[in-house]
Amino acid sequence: MIDDMSKHADPLGKTAPELHRFYVRVRTAEQWYAVMAECRAWFGRRWRTMPKVRRKFNPKWSKGPIVTAWFEVPDLRVCTWIATKFSLEVTTRPPDSSGK
Repeated sequence: MIDDMSKHADPLGKTAPELHRFYVRVRTAEQWYAVMAECRAWFGRRWRTMPKVRRKFNPKWSKGPIVTAWFEVPDLRVCTWIATKFSLEVTTRPPDSSGK
């Protein structure tokens, strides 16, 4: 009877891996897309990113605003690789929104 209940506890047959969030500060949409490509190369479809980031970049600005975007991945080792490969600021703590 216990075995029957355990089969119904997870209807998909597997549980989703735990995702860890990290934050990347990018200046251009190209940098954001490059980070997305790395996540895709490392994890396939098992990652997520902050929606509507591309809208925050305005092509009219020569030096656009710095946008902090989050990514959720199964393994945080990718953070070090992204920071090194693209020379971007990567952190696991949310940005301080208090303005200090």
